[in-house]
Amino acid sequence: MKAYSLAPGWKIFFYIFSILIMGGGAAGFVYVFSEGNDSTAITLVSIFSGLAVIAGVWIILKTYMGKVIHGEDFIRTETLFVKKELLFNQIKGYTVDEHYLHLIPNAEGLKKLKIALSYNGTHELQAWARKRYRNLIVSKSEAEETLKEVMSDERYGTQRNERKNHLKKARWDARMVTIISFIISGCIFITPVALYAAILAMIIPWVAIALTYYYKGLITIYTYKENPLPSIFLAIVVPGFILLIDGSRGIHLADTTHVWLPVIAITLLMGSFIIATVKHGMLMANRASAWAGTLLYLFLVPTYSYGVVITLNTSFDNSQALYYETHVTNKRTTSGRSSSHYLQLEPWGPVHRIEELKVHSSFYQRTPVSGRVGIYLKKGWLDIPWFIVADAQ
Repeated sequence: MKAYSLAPGWKIFFYIFSILIMGGGAAGFVYVFSEGNDSTAITLVSIFSGLAVIAGVWIILKTYMGKVIHGEDFIRTETLFVKKELLFNQIKGYTVDEHYLHLIPNAEGLKKLKIALSYNGTHELQAWARKRYRNLIVSKSEAEETLKEVMSDERYGTQRNERKNHLKKARWDARMVTIISFIISGCIFITPVALYAAILAMIIPWVAIALTYYYKGLITIYTYKENPLPSIFLAIVVPGFILLIDGSRGIHLADTTHVWLPVIAITLLMGSFIIATVKHGMLMANRASAWAGTLLYLFLVPTYSYGVVITLNTSFDNSQALYYETHVTNKRTTSGRSSSHYLQLEPWGPVHRIEELKVHSSFYQRTPVSGRVGIYLKKGWLDIPWFIVADAQ
């Protein structure tokens, strides 16, 4: 039995890359602790810093644990969470492309074994495959393979014409959901219908994912170049980011204690729904793209979840606002691709520390150092106290 691990050069690359990612996350946490306030920007930095650290640890573990085992009568790939194995007598043949050696099984229900050529000594495995099996020479692209699989899958119809019509209908539905998501996202900024648009923006990503589940893989949740299948990527991502942007405009959190539980709950629920959807409709030809797209979504879902929580907390908050006043102790502007304006405020009401808040440029210009500002504090529909800063009365 022989074990193959990643080539030293690739190991060094992934270790350095993961350290850089974790370093960025650690720097984010240092910034959060140094700022010491509960603004929306600080909260977002905390979320992405945590994700960066998790991603770095995951890459390190995957790099360290990943290997290929070549046994007496089997060959197995092992990664962080998954082990896949084929017996020698279960292999029909092989193909080789630019990045992988593919071992093709000889029976339905068995999964193809994909071995990255970045592993040390894979030239030996290629020589072994050439000596023992025939080269199936499948040089078609993933897009061609995907379309071929769709046109031969009886889940989409018993006749080829039925499958073509089913795919055509899936394209139409995916296009309509995407268009509707853009319209809804735009309406969030129109005051008379903003609340209704925000509610629909929370719902539309779930509808898009459900549509993918319904079509059993004919609609993908991800996209890639030359993807022959329709995608609802934008229908999920755009409303989430718009909710985050709209829910954060001029809004600051006085306390984040009750933020994280609903954010985590929504993230786990949507993440589970996405994984179940991919498994339900995954096509063998685009398995790699499906899981890569799923991983991308698992990093994006917390952004959507945070936007939903903040929007619900503020949009449905009918509590009476409490008014406070405080003084500006300092102000500053940062410049880059865009300018940001910050006011440093003295402690007020339930906030017992000096904090720096991002404000609109016009408010920044008319508010001098030592000047007074008014603060309107509300309880929050989800019991997350929030406030806005305005001119003093």
